[in-house]
Amino acid sequence: MRFFIFFLILIFSSFSFLNDSFSSRFPREYFNAKQILLSKLPLADSVCKTFGLKIKQVLPIALPECARFSNLSDKIESSANYYLYATLGSSCGNFSIGHFQMKPTFIEQMEREVAKTSELKQFSFINDYGKTISDEETIRKKRLHRLESEWWQMRYLCCFYRLMEYKYPALRLETEDKKLLFFSAAYNVGFNLSEKQIREWINRPSFPSGKIDPKKNFPYASVALEFSKDPQILNYR
Repeated sequence: MRFFIFFLILIFSSFSFLNDSFSSRFPREYFNAKQILLSKLPLADSVCKTFGLKIKQVLPIALPECARFSNLSDKIESSANYYLYATLGSSCGNFSIGHFQMKPTFIEQMEREVAKTSELKQFSFINDYGKTISDEETIRKKRLHRLESEWWQMRYLCCFYRLMEYKYPALRLETEDKKLLFFSAAYNVGFNLSEKQIREWINRPSFPSGKIDPKKNFPYASVALEFSKDPQILNYR
């Protein structure tokens, strides 16, 4: 009898392991991200189409960030950015903003890439802060204003996608799932790192709590892939 009970526990444990997912382990966080997703679908679809992209290609890259988004933390970090980043620069302040948790330095890096890459000229607008504006503090403030806009964050996300396609042309031959895993890992850890470092990050269980509770973590990329399989993304228009 004891052996039979042990056998049943073993089978159940194995079944639970095989069905483990971010949505089952963190149902509240997944639900919150889904609510944010539903509010963004029409805007995301419109912006993606502007650049010849589909939301199922682009949106899942940043959706894991929506799962740990906090309105209170966002307000605090946004205020800190205006006080530190805008006035003193990124060495003094560089906090994530908005549902997609984009940092000002992430945008600065993309601006530099776009400025030197003719293949990305359709995104030249991200460097346009007005002909009469040249001082860095004013530009940093305008950059922060943009990051507070959902429309601008979607445009930045599309720019990131096309930038990654340009930097890694061989990935065009890969499946959409493999591209998403690589792109989302780069989004999470930094696209300026080497390809080897980004690929290592694909399987690194660091999300959502980092080093705080690593045993409960998933790789950020696998969470992005899970979101991409959600019917409301797959079947949207």
